[in-house]
Amino acid sequence: MLPFLNRFLKSNSFTRNTRSKRKLYQAGNSISQVQLLEERRLLAGMLTSDDVIVRSGDNAPNLDTGNNDGNFSNFSEEPIINESGLVLFQANVTGSLTSSNSGLFQGSSAGTILNITRQKQPVPAIQEGTLYDGISGSASLIPLPFNDSGQAVFVDRFNGANYWENTGIFLGSNGNGPLLLVQEGSDAPGATNGSTNGKFDDLENTYVTVNNSGRVAFRTDLYDTDNGNADNRVIFSSDANGNLIEIVREGQLIPGSTTNGFNDFYYMSINNAGQVAFWGHTLNSSVPDGIYISNGDGSPLRVVMQEGEAFGSLISSSLINEAGDIAFRSHVDEGDNGTIVRSVFVVAGNGTLKELARNGDILPDNEIYYDSGLEDLVLNNRGDVVFTGKDALNNKVLFRSDDGSGRSDLK
Repeated sequence: MLPFLNRFLKSNSFTRNTRSKRKLYQAGNSISQVQLLEERRLLAGMLTSDDVIVRSGDNAPNLDTGNNDGNFSNFSEEPIINESGLVLFQANVTGSLTSSNSGLFQGSSAGTILNITRQKQPVPAIQEGTLYDGISGSASLIPLPFNDSGQAVFVDRFNGANYWENTGIFLGSNGNGPLLLVQEGSDAPGATNGSTNGKFDDLENTYVTVNNSGRVAFRTDLYDTDNGNADNRVIFSSDANGNLIEIVREGQLIPGSTTNGFNDFYYMSINNAGQVAFWGHTLNSSVPDGIYISNGDGSPLRVVMQEGEAFGSLISSSLINEAGDIAFRSHVDEGDNGTIVRSVFVVAGNGTLKELARNGDILPDNEIYYDSGLEDLVLNNRGDVVFTGKDALNNKVLFRSDDGSGRSDLK
């Protein structure tokens, strides 16, 4: 763990036990801002000079090990840290002798900066191919485009001989890559093994992520599909051999229905077992949205939750963790008085549902939990969930529920 992260987590200013729920941060404390993002992303605050990874003006590494080419000028606002303590960041470079003015870089806590990919880097799979930018398509889109082995998945355009469809999904690491995984214009797999249905459209804004085995998952659009605009949105993942598998496609029937299909997909993530979770939106506005899990092998989807009798409208969901757990916010009808309130839930990998917090819950210190109106929530591999709420004075409060403890532990 990086030193400043360790100090943050141990600071008494940010941890006050409330049995299973812990108040992490309240607006108005001495630290004016805490930027708590997904647990694999940087936390701002409490930094010292020892925690600096890179500064503007530092030498930018070339593709050749041990050489430099230009100086860093500015950085992405969304760096990512993996479990190995390596930091992935986007950067622009000035003074490059090869006009390689942007790229993805890896930094360690020891201050070593290595190249993942740079503008004009050769693409072996493309005749005369070179990367156009090295960072296009927002390489820092969550969830987890940087695994613990130091592999980063990213989208970029490329230059090459006789290529008009010039976007691709790449996998890169220091000393390896970029490996072209998916190319615009190539055939897309169909639902049946060995079949195809459509071609990959422009990939530049594709939502893509990677697990620790190097397996990727992404949501993209296709063209020349069997049913045109009725089946051209798809989530794919790759298997252990790099082959693409169709996870779910627009128009595919939702589990439990014989007439209604999916229309679009959000909050997609993949865990190290290759399970892919997503929020599925339906074609018919009267048919409920839901959260679903695929085992990543073409087997039927599993329902995590669907809007309906038990839940009101879905608000947001977390990434899937290694145990197959998913946390989500949803509206709930309290029944007796018809009041609709917002609640936080977690569904374990075995299907067990727990409600973590509901608007109006009384905490162990006799404070009242009020929903923040935000969509944020974070789930780690142990099952701890972090989310924002409010107190009676309307201060924003950051809460943590340990290991999926239920509402009974809050009162």
